[in-house]
Amino acid sequence: MQGERLISLDAFRGATIAAMLLVNNPGSWSHVYAPLRHAEWHGWTPTDLIFPFFLFIVGAAMAWSLRRYREAGAGVSRGFAVRVTRRVALLVGLGLLLNAFPTFDLAGVRLPGVLQRIGLVYLIAAPLVVLCSGRMLVVVGAMVLLVYWWVLGRWGMSPDENLARTIDHALFGPFHLYRSGESTDPEGLLSTLPAVVTTLLGYRAGLLIRDGGRVDRVLIESGVLAGLGLLWGVVLPINKPLWTPSYVLLSAGLAGVCFAGAYWLIDMQGRRWIGRPFEQMGVNAITAFVGSGLLARVLIHVRVGDDTLKGHAYGWLVETGLGPMNASLAFGVLTVLLWMGILWGLARAGIRLRV
Repeated sequence: MQGERLISLDAFRGATIAAMLLVNNPGSWSHVYAPLRHAEWHGWTPTDLIFPFFLFIVGAAMAWSLRRYREAGAGVSRGFAVRVTRRVALLVGLGLLLNAFPTFDLAGVRLPGVLQRIGLVYLIAAPLVVLCSGRMLVVVGAMVLLVYWWVLGRWGMSPDENLARTIDHALFGPFHLYRSGESTDPEGLLSTLPAVVTTLLGYRAGLLIRDGGRVDRVLIESGVLAGLGLLWGVVLPINKPLWTPSYVLLSAGLAGVCFAGAYWLIDMQGRRWIGRPFEQMGVNAITAFVGSGLLARVLIHVRVGDDTLKGHAYGWLVETGLGPMNASLAFGVLTVLLWMGILWGLARAGIRLRV
């Protein structure tokens, strides 16, 4: 522990953001290796684990960041409310900015998004963490997953027919959703509720590490969660766009195993060098996500001659002899390395952008 930051958690968060940047920035969407793509609907790939891993980390960090509010025993204080409201507003605002940039076509801007979901999850999970006992959080999480399971079974689980899609179309309209509402929005409103449970499971793991460094408990509980997720997946498909309960348990279980491993190696064994390349990306995770998203949009909108900036860069990589698939992968890797360098430069200059 360094101050109120857990080094392994920063490294884990940084590695997760690095993975997110890698899969979000291929040189060409037509040339992407299968593990770096999302499953088309049911099922999962390593890419489908990245977002729940980040929400799990958000929950784990709450064990430290919200500790004083919980231990004060005064319920939701004014300071707490201001902190949560400010963070949620910034996350949602940045998410909308990212979706609108650079055209700012408000008639067709997508309203849901990754940062919007993080903000809404935080808005719900933070008060629960402060107000509820550990046992009550388990009850709340279990009830959400069981009710959501019933909802999915009652209204269907096809890409074009499910309650999550129906609610999003009614509230936002199809032109304000992912791909103009052609299929279910992967960050829709209803599926945010089981995503809250992902965050609460992260908080549980964070408590076990904070209060005694119980790596063994985290590993055991995480293994059980992942196993239950796979078993539940036999009758309830693992599905990221719907954030199914089986997906919640599997992804949170695997995240817990990774978190425990990072803590054991970096904080307990003192092998900080393992996570050092990702530390600053973890400290400035939102900066990396927003900055890379804005840059990606610039690269595909600015044209030079008969192609975009991104097209020229990707074409150059192909011409080096890498071939279309490897050149596309190399573009993503270079994007990650670029933002690692930018964030280390900001750190050396003493600049830290917080949300």
